Amino acid sequence: VINNERLRDIYSDLTMLNAFARADDTLATAARSIAEIITVHGHVNLDFADVNTTLKDGGVAIMSSGLGKGDDRVNDAIKNALHSPLLNNNDVFSAKKILINLSFGEESPLMMEEM
Repeated sequence: VINNERLRDIYSDLTMLNAFARADDTLATAARSIAEIITVHGHVNLDFADVNTTLKDGGVAIMSSGLGKGDDRVNDAIKNALHSPLLNNNDVFSAKKILINLSFGEESPLMMEEM
Protein backbone atom coordinates (compact mmCIF):
# COMPACT_ATOMS: atom_id res chain seq x y z
CA VAL A 1 0.00 0.00 0.00
CA ILE A 2 1.29 3.43 -0.89
CA ASN A 3 -0.07 6.26 1.23
CA ASN A 4 -1.87 8.89 -0.86
CA GLU A 5 -0.27 11.67 1.20
CA ARG A 6 3.13 10.26 0.30
CA LEU A 7 2.17 10.39 -3.38
CA ARG A 8 1.53 14.09 -3.03
CA ASP A 9 5.00 14.57 -1.56
CA ILE A 10 6.78 12.47 -4.17
CA TYR A 11 4.81 13.33 -7.30
CA SER A 12 3.60 16.86 -6.58
CA ASP A 13 4.39 17.93 -10.15
CA LEU A 14 2.17 15.22 -11.72
CA THR A 15 -1.55 15.11 -12.29
CA MET A 16 -3.53 12.96 -9.88
CA LEU A 17 -4.11 10.30 -12.54
CA ASN A 18 -0.42 10.18 -13.45
CA ALA A 19 0.60 9.97 -9.77
CA PHE A 20 -1.83 7.09 -9.22
CA ALA A 21 -0.48 5.42 -12.38
CA ARG A 22 3.06 5.67 -10.98
CA ALA A 23 1.84 4.14 -7.69
CA ASP A 24 0.14 1.34 -9.62
CA ASP A 25 3.37 0.72 -11.54
CA THR A 26 5.31 0.58 -8.27
CA LEU A 27 2.91 -1.97 -6.76
CA ALA A 28 2.93 -4.04 -9.96
CA THR A 29 6.74 -4.00 -9.95
CA ALA A 30 6.74 -5.16 -6.32
CA ALA A 31 4.39 -8.06 -7.06
CA ARG A 32 6.30 -8.99 -10.22
CA SER A 33 9.62 -8.82 -8.37
CA ILE A 34 8.45 -11.21 -5.66
CA ALA A 35 7.05 -13.58 -8.28
CA GLU A 36 10.31 -13.45 -10.26
CA ILE A 37 12.40 -14.13 -7.16
CA ILE A 38 10.48 -17.40 -6.86
CA THR A 39 10.08 -18.38 -10.51
CA VAL A 40 13.15 -17.08 -12.37
CA HIS A 41 16.15 -19.27 -11.77
CA GLY A 42 19.39 -17.40 -11.43
CA HIS A 43 22.81 -18.36 -10.18
CA VAL A 44 21.69 -18.29 -6.54
CA ASN A 45 18.11 -19.49 -6.41
CA LEU A 46 15.48 -18.46 -3.94
CA ASP A 47 12.22 -20.33 -3.68
CA PHE A 48 8.82 -19.77 -2.09
CA ALA A 49 10.09 -21.11 1.24
CA ASP A 50 12.81 -18.43 1.32
CA VAL A 51 10.32 -15.66 0.56
CA ASN A 52 7.78 -17.09 3.02
CA THR A 53 10.37 -17.35 5.80
CA THR A 54 11.40 -13.74 5.24
CA LEU A 55 7.88 -12.31 5.08
CA LYS A 56 6.11 -14.55 7.63
CA ASP A 57 5.37 -12.79 10.91
CA GLY A 58 7.61 -9.99 9.75
CA GLY A 59 5.32 -7.06 10.46
CA VAL A 60 5.35 -4.23 7.99
CA ALA A 61 7.05 -5.14 4.72
CA ILE A 62 9.04 -2.54 2.86
CA MET A 63 10.19 -3.00 -0.69
CA SER A 64 12.54 -0.93 -2.75
CA SER A 65 14.68 -1.30 -5.81
CA GLY A 66 17.78 0.39 -7.09
CA LEU A 67 19.69 0.51 -10.33
CA GLY A 68 23.42 0.78 -10.63
CA LYS A 69 25.65 1.18 -13.66
CA GLY A 70 29.36 1.32 -14.25
CA ASP A 71 32.27 0.36 -12.06
CA ASP A 72 30.47 0.81 -8.73
CA ARG A 73 27.10 -0.53 -9.87
CA VAL A 74 26.39 -2.82 -6.90
CA ASN A 75 27.00 -0.07 -4.36
CA ASP A 76 25.06 2.42 -6.48
CA ALA A 77 22.09 0.04 -6.73
CA ILE A 78 22.10 -0.51 -2.97
CA LYS A 79 22.34 3.23 -2.25
CA ASN A 80 19.52 3.99 -4.69
CA ALA A 81 17.33 1.31 -3.10
CA LEU A 82 18.04 2.60 0.42
CA HIS A 83 17.28 6.20 -0.55
CA SER A 84 14.04 5.55 -2.43
CA PRO A 85 11.38 8.13 -1.50
CA LEU A 86 8.87 5.29 -1.27
CA LEU A 87 10.67 3.91 1.78
CA ASN A 88 9.01 6.80 3.60
CA ASN A 89 11.98 7.23 5.94
CA ASN A 90 11.56 3.73 7.37
CA ASP A 91 14.69 2.45 9.06
CA VAL A 92 15.65 -0.67 7.13
CA PHE A 93 18.77 -1.05 9.25
CA SER A 94 16.69 -2.22 12.21
CA ALA A 95 14.99 -4.94 10.15
CA LYS A 96 15.09 -8.44 11.58
CA LYS A 97 14.83 -10.05 8.15
CA ILE A 98 15.85 -8.88 4.72
CA LEU A 99 15.62 -10.43 1.28
CA ILE A 100 17.99 -9.12 -1.39
CA ASN A 101 17.90 -10.05 -5.05
CA LEU A 102 20.68 -8.91 -7.37
CA SER A 103 20.25 -9.29 -11.09
CA PHE A 104 22.58 -8.54 -13.96
CA GLY A 105 22.82 -9.20 -17.66
CA GLU A 106 25.13 -11.65 -19.36
CA GLU A 107 26.64 -8.77 -21.33
CA SER A 108 27.91 -7.32 -18.05
CA PRO A 109 28.63 -10.20 -15.66
CA LEU A 110 28.87 -9.65 -11.93
CA MET A 111 32.40 -10.10 -10.64
CA MET A 112 33.08 -11.73 -7.27
CA GLU A 113 34.98 -8.66 -6.12
CA GLU A 114 31.79 -6.61 -6.56
CA MET A 115 30.09 -8.65 -3.89
